[in-house]
Amino acid sequence: MNTDLLQRFCGNEARGRYDLSRPFWRGGYVWATDGRICARMAAPGADDCPQGEKPYPDLASLWSNWVEPTRPLPQMTGHTEELTEDCDCEWVRCWRCFGHGCRECSGGMCPDLRCAKCHGAGEYRYTRPAPQPVLAGWIAGHYAALLHELPEPVLVGFKPVPTPTTYEGRTRGGIYSWRCADGLEGLVGCVQITRDEAGKWARVVDAKSATKE
Repeated sequence: MNTDLLQRFCGNEARGRYDLSRPFWRGGYVWATDGRICARMAAPGADDCPQGEKPYPDLASLWSNWVEPTRPLPQMTGHTEELTEDCDCEWVRCWRCFGHGCRECSGGMCPDLRCAKCHGAGEYRYTRPAPQPVLAGWIAGHYAALLHELPEPVLVGFKPVPTPTTYEGRTRGGIYSWRCADGLEGLVGCVQITRDEAGKWARVVDAKSATKE
């Protein structure tokens, strides 16, 4: 069982109600999820993982009535977005240089060795694929990129999700079912972005190039 592949779909931490930091076995499948995307692969005969202090989520009920024809996953648009994230390292104030350093990286000493992620700024910037238009809805770019790393990914179906009134003027909400050639299958939720954002990230087709083809 290739749990390394499934690990890509897990959450980074074990915080919250469930432990989503690693794959788990239940009901003849091995599962992985971070709460927004999930994947499973058949594991006949495997025993269910024992429930620890934090239980594993029951995802089996999400799989039902996915009977629509498969469709290839649309190609990535190539658009990217730059985001800022707070660094989760532990900060200290050095009495020698009065600079900020990372206790985890510098041992609480004078912070000549700064956090490799934020370099002493307390936050870091990173670039990732922008939201991707996918048939009826939109998928977060990093999840679309993850699916494109799989062999021959296809979309199986789409289930709309009722949209709260606070989401008026946004793109359609729902869940896609997907699978790929090696037996892995899963679900991924749509992101609901504003119509203006959708226009910003929409795929632009060069009319002249289309005409030449």
